[in-house]
Amino acid sequence: MAIAARLIGQHGFDATSIKTIATAAGVSTGTVQHHFPNKGDLWAALVDEVIAPAMRSDAEAAAATTAGAASIDDAVTRSITARIEAAVTRPGLSAAILLDASPHAEERLAVILDALGGQRDQVLQTMEMLVASGQLRPIDPRSLAALLSIGLAALSSAPLALKAMLGINLDDPTQRQRLITDLTQIVLRGVLPTTTTTTTAAPGPDLP
Repeated sequence: MAIAARLIGQHGFDATSIKTIATAAGVSTGTVQHHFPNKGDLWAALVDEVIAPAMRSDAEAAAATTAGAASIDDAVTRSITARIEAAVTRPGLSAAILLDASPHAEERLAVILDALGGQRDQVLQTMEMLVASGQLRPIDPRSLAALLSIGLAALSSAPLALKAMLGINLDDPTQRQRLITDLTQIVLRGVLPTTTTTTTAAPGPDLP
């Protein structure tokens, strides 16, 4: 599963064959096909063992947000941390899934949604309640979910570009934590009502 996740993260689902996975694992193609007769079976197992548990932890963090700026801060931080850490432990996998446009991509996404067991709807409903209670700005919860799910997945799945273009090294725990902190503040400033106070970094110089 770990090798399959790594290769799909590097090359995408469509370009990753069972033979390639078997070779990387040091076993025969027949050995892999004994457990997973086709790539669809392999994908279902990968979702159950790797993808869904990671996404489920994000959903549980968001669903646990019930009241107060501190709880919202914690949920956003945990969600962003999970996605940035995934860039180190499962490089490229999130982007390979979410940005996949190869044949049958919608069917593979449907397998993920089925494995999550309705938790996506639970997260959206939680955010809707936060909006209704005035704890979040009146925004469409799907917009925030899109930013956290797809936007951050694409960002965190580009460690080489981050390092080369911006000098951000995700392999450095200090730089990784700084990125998490900064992204959390950016998101919170955008979703919290203007009357809500939350912890922020020291202000920079006034801009014209």
